[in-house]
Amino acid sequence: MEWIQNLLKTKYVIQGLDLELSAFQVIGALLSLVLGFAIGKIASYFMGHKFKSWAEKTKSKADDYIAETAGKPLSLLFQVTGIYIALKILGLPEKPYNFDQIANNIFHIFLAIDITWFLSKFVDALQIHLNIKAEEAKIGLDKQIIRLISKTLKAFIWIISAVLILQNLGYSISGLLAGLGIGGLAVAMAAKDTLANLFGSITVFLDRPFKIGDIVTVESCTGTVEEIGFRSTRIRTFEDTLITIPNQKLTNAEVENISKRHWRKVRTVIGVTYETTMEQMKQIILDIKQVLDGHSKILDDHIVTFQNFGDSALEIGLIYKIQTDSYREYLEVQHFVNFEIMKVVEKNGSEFAFPSRTVYLKQENPEAPAPAEKSKNKKKK
Repeated sequence: MEWIQNLLKTKYVIQGLDLELSAFQVIGALLSLVLGFAIGKIASYFMGHKFKSWAEKTKSKADDYIAETAGKPLSLLFQVTGIYIALKILGLPEKPYNFDQIANNIFHIFLAIDITWFLSKFVDALQIHLNIKAEEAKIGLDKQIIRLISKTLKAFIWIISAVLILQNLGYSISGLLAGLGIGGLAVAMAAKDTLANLFGSITVFLDRPFKIGDIVTVESCTGTVEEIGFRSTRIRTFEDTLITIPNQKLTNAEVENISKRHWRKVRTVIGVTYETTMEQMKQIILDIKQVLDGHSKILDDHIVTFQNFGDSALEIGLIYKIQTDSYREYLEVQHFVNFEIMKVVEKNGSEFAFPSRTVYLKQENPEAPAPAEKSKNKKKK
């Protein structure tokens, strides 16, 4: 027991630093280091195994991401805290280099960076969660804005962290903010168009005139919305060209969202020959109405009428609405109706008319001599 007492009474002097340490200080510092690293490893194991196994049982993917990525910053936090406490136990001297203040500054810088890193992972997890919700709700536009919000939040967190670090190092925050204000004004003037497009994207998000996948017409451009970015929106035309429109322009342009239509109207005229009788005409119109009535995608307010006596046909006018927002389905329904009309006309013994012209030839008296022959006869006389 005496050797233990002697060991505890022993003083350890570190030459050059003017530092005298007791055994209690050395043991306490070692315990702090061991505990810091041990707790860090335990925290990392808990996040990577226990918390991960629990997260995999939930429907959310956000907690899976936290389990995979948050273990490292959490582990480093405990380990560096253990090192800092060990240094405080040792009591670093202020002279000649003020080691204690240097250790304080380094620890606070690391603490701010580590917590900011940890919070950034939570923002990423929130982005994953919101993206899944946006996909479930089929809101293509939100996915772009979620990314914008996520980046903005992370930038804000890192800026706050940097400000706190500078304040802890003794810099004047008010002077820094004033400088940032002047610099920000200069940047804003230089990036006027970029900022206008950025605010345009926010306006598009709030107003929701369209989403990714919608067919829209913007001025003379018609196509499918492929991407809604921070600066511009990309539209794929039906000729497979890609049109890029600045978001600033979208806020002032007239945007027609074709995909938002509840139905698509079809107006067409068919012509049957003038040989078609009145009874045939009535039956053809009745049968076409039955075709339209029998299709589940065609609304009930359709119109089929004997419209006009054309130059070369008896014209039947059709107006009907197809209940779909899909252009492909719209064409398929038209395809079906057109074939059924052909069957109806053929079944009723009529034919489709086409532009035609009847030419009547008037023949003169064949026995009468031609004018040239008359003049020859006169000369012979």
